[in-house]
Amino acid sequence: MGLRKRPFKSYTKPGRLQDVLALIQVLGLDEKAHRSESGLQDELQGVPRSTASWTELAQAHPEFFRVRAEGEHRVSLVSRHVTPKNEHDIRPLPAEFIGKLVQAAIDLHDRQVRRDERWAYWLPILGGLISAIVVIYSLWSQIRQQNELERKRVEATYLAKALDVVHTPSDVVMKLAIDNHEFKNRLKVSPETKVANYEAGRVFNESFQQSTRAYSDAMTKASYFAELIEPESSLRKGGRNELFEVMVRAQDATVALYQLVPDAISERIPLAQLSQQPLYVRADAANREAGKAMVRRLQELYGRAH
Repeated sequence: MGLRKRPFKSYTKPGRLQDVLALIQVLGLDEKAHRSESGLQDELQGVPRSTASWTELAQAHPEFFRVRAEGEHRVSLVSRHVTPKNEHDIRPLPAEFIGKLVQAAIDLHDRQVRRDERWAYWLPILGGLISAIVVIYSLWSQIRQQNELERKRVEATYLAKALDVVHTPSDVVMKLAIDNHEFKNRLKVSPETKVANYEAGRVFNESFQQSTRAYSDAMTKASYFAELIEPESSLRKGGRNELFEVMVRAQDATVALYQLVPDAISERIPLAQLSQQPLYVRADAANREAGKAMVRRLQELYGRAH
């Protein structure tokens, strides 16, 4: 029973969540599923803040990572072992799944913090035996800490929701084009099912509209917090706000991407050439860049929590 609790307890170590988020990102996004300790130190520019090595960090968190008993490239993400290989013999993880892993780590961290705070809540009552001044000060300090934690929790929630959808625009445009292509083929084969196929086409378009609204809503809310990040943040450089800028670029590129929709549906742009269109490529790259910046902000946000 104690072994099962140990990984979750370790989230309260100073810098632990920031280290876990960094390791998830590297092991999830890199083409190589297994990494060596030296490779991780080169990639992440040093050892973790909360323990002596990235290998020890992975061993402390079997809920996300796997560590081989022998060999040089020992560290990997558990999820990479259950993902099918692609044509290049690589096991890629969808970006939105990495976002869910990030959110899972944040949830485990918050759960442990709230559990530890239960004891802190009762300290002012016990301290009442000492003096009224100590009680008042303890209450004020706890309220301040809880308010700061809640503010960070809200910001992290909006960032995580945006991270879930930031990579979807190019995918939903492609899906809409494929669905309409198949819809037209069905009409050619079975003209008598025109009414049923028309209803299916309407559902495809409604699904596309819902996806675009979800992206717009999540990115707008996350951008609000991005614009307000503190001056000392590493995402502010030379008077610029890197996080806010990349999120705005991603949203602008996505709006431009949607200009391809009419031509994609009518197949004036052939389905096989859609992903090669400059607007498609630009939007996909801009949203990936925004996703990386949001992960960095989550690392920074929770790295300062302790």
